[in-house]
Amino acid sequence: MRVFKMIAPILVILVFLGWLIVPALLQERTPSRPVETPKLATLTTDDISAAIKDPVAHEGRKVEIDGQIAKDPEYDQDGTHLQIYLISGGMEADVIVRYPNYLEVTQGDFVKITGSVIGPFTGATSDGGKIETVEIKGNLIVPATMEAVLAPARATWAGTKQEEKDLSVTVDKVEFADSETRLYLSARNGGDSSIVIQVSNTFLRQGSDLYGPRSEVPTGYKELPVDLSPGSSGAGVMIFPPLDESIPVDFSLAVSGPGWEKSFDFALRP
Repeated sequence: MRVFKMIAPILVILVFLGWLIVPALLQERTPSRPVETPKLATLTTDDISAAIKDPVAHEGRKVEIDGQIAKDPEYDQDGTHLQIYLISGGMEADVIVRYPNYLEVTQGDFVKITGSVIGPFTGATSDGGKIETVEIKGNLIVPATMEAVLAPARATWAGTKQEEKDLSVTVDKVEFADSETRLYLSARNGGDSSIVIQVSNTFLRQGSDLYGPRSEVPTGYKELPVDLSPGSSGAGVMIFPPLDESIPVDFSLAVSGPGWEKSFDFALRP
């Protein structure tokens, strides 16, 4: 009994120390959770203007933009250096893109670029002026069409094909953009006489409204040839006013040959 009285205080002390030490040991063994950094959205052509205004604040940010090559590229041991003209959020600006490999492009080409923000760039333009903008590291650069860059389609319909009198006409697709509607056409003359596409008698009908194509296709668009010689084929685009992509469209293409005229009528649907 006397021995128990002697060791009882020691047991109490040991229990108290265990109560203090064990949680601390458990806490040390519990792996700490890494602090998650919120992922920032990829900058697109519409909002890259934020990085142009403040490149430092956006260093490392991923970008997916498209634009037109403002001048012929420069090459050195670091790869290809491009000055890209783009329209971003209503503003027109140039950005500098550094691509680590050789890229065969020329002034006026349209491209799509995937990469990340390097930081600010200060230099001289091709006409000797000063340029202060953002520099981008390009990981992937691919060709693009003018219409995809300047008037991107918000909706695309599949087309259809018709054949008659040795002439085949295909509506390859219809694209609806905010500023225009585009019909991509291809035609082949399999006969032995020339065929003329009568653009002035060609139209789109949506509801009760008729729309004729623009008399001039914008520079950079591929224009459909008007004259098809025997055995020839051609492809191009016709530009119409912006239309509602939720409403069916009828397309009528007038053509003529020696002593005959014909209208190819297409029912185009979403």
